Amino acid sequence: MNLCYLNDQMNARDVEGLVTLEKDYYSVCEKIYRFVESEKKCIAFISGNKGVGKSTTSRFVINALNTYLLFHPSKPSCRVFLLDTDVGQSELSPAGCVSLCEIKKPLIGVPFTSQLTTLPKSLFFGSNSPAIDTDFYIKLIGYLIDYFNKMIKEDSNKDDNFVLIVNSLGWITDLGYDLMLRVLNTVKPHFLVNLETNNDINFQIPNNYRRFTITTRKRESAIFTNSKHPTSAQLRNFQMAGYLAQLFTQERSLIERNQNNALKLADLPAYRVRFCSVSIYIHPEFRYVDDKLMLCALNCSFVALCRIEEGFERNFDKKHLLDDPSLPSRLELRSDEVNTEESISGEVFNEEIIPLERNIHPMLKCFGFGLIRAINPQRKLFYVLTPIEQKVLHQVNVFALGHCLNTPDMLLFDPNVGSPAPYIVELDSGLQIHHKKFFSPLRSDVVVQNGNKPC
Repeated sequence: MNLCYLNDQMNARDVEGLVTLEKDYYSVCEKIYRFVESEKKCIAFISGNKGVGKSTTSRFVINALNTYLLFHPSKPSCRVFLLDTDVGQSELSPAGCVSLCEIKKPLIGVPFTSQLTTLPKSLFFGSNSPAIDTDFYIKLIGYLIDYFNKMIKEDSNKDDNFVLIVNSLGWITDLGYDLMLRVLNTVKPHFLVNLETNNDINFQIPNNYRRFTITTRKRESAIFTNSKHPTSAQLRNFQMAGYLAQLFTQERSLIERNQNNALKLADLPAYRVRFCSVSIYIHPEFRYVDDKLMLCALNCSFVALCRIEEGFERNFDKKHLLDDPSLPSRLELRSDEVNTEESISGEVFNEEIIPLERNIHPMLKCFGFGLIRAINPQRKLFYVLTPIEQKVLHQVNVFALGHCLNTPDMLLFDPNVGSPAPYIVELDSGLQIHHKKFFSPLRSDVVVQNGNKPC
């Protein structure tokens, strides 16, 4: 179902379906608001198969709740949050993160047009599918739910009401169904809004949840009537490209100079980041990448700009690439087993202490994403394009490379000829004129944690 795209070919049945659907949406909003008026907090979980309209429902409910006070000024204020658990096709950020955001502005249009430049509370998962590590996926969701509940307790304005809308995956069969049940047990929603269709597999809701079922009907999108629908991979590319496209709005002078020409990322000024000011985290699926090839793997890559979440610093070991202090350090997870010296208790087997296992996960707070445009090994610098607010960049000290979170294809191919663009490499000193053109203009001085302190 696609409610965003309407055309002149809609028949009476389509129009009638939209009217009924709108009534269902408003009914959901009324139930949520009546509940939150008495309980101060409401968590609504949106579930359903792929393509039934979970994102559309989430946006409608969020927008309706945010505008409710305009028509009911005497009602207490209501703060609306979105917990996005869909790591494959997120609403407000590129893929690969589990995010919690307070929504204060209307959500209009498709996701790749409403990307946030700086993520307020987002944790890096590192893949577009939770099947890679379901335990870690559940842990991230539980961590953000605890953060949300703690935020409510510490809220200084006791009159505020809180609504949390949870956008879920569309994976509801086989392992996906079991995973959905684990997510429900972690979130513990007050309402479960389930979207169903008459001609597809539907999510079977457990009996212990309050439910509100909306029956929808899939129909072809008018925007793709004469072509195939975009694949999930293409939609992820759109989101990444839409995220980076916000760089152009930040560079007004560039737009004014190129009013009649196409804008290119290569024309944008980049941040310089010293090797010594960041660590590199590589998703476990890429753990086989040798230190000698690490800079090659990072070059021209779409990376998450992170820092280790407070309280989880001991989860990581830090080691310089090739044991060279002038190169970036590589973050690796510590062993899942507690060392015998550190263990407090364990099982005794053949007079030996068997250490207890502990769950260690890479808890990285993600501020946003960036494109490593180039790497200069001689000057020990990364050149990074990112729309993240500059006041936040000083907190970034980890570049995280995810699994299947590739650089958008449209950045690597020339759309006019369809051939690969030249790969970004470090140039010899004999090509100084190209070197200067390639590594400039610069957006600012070197971005490091401690000002311009040399390494």
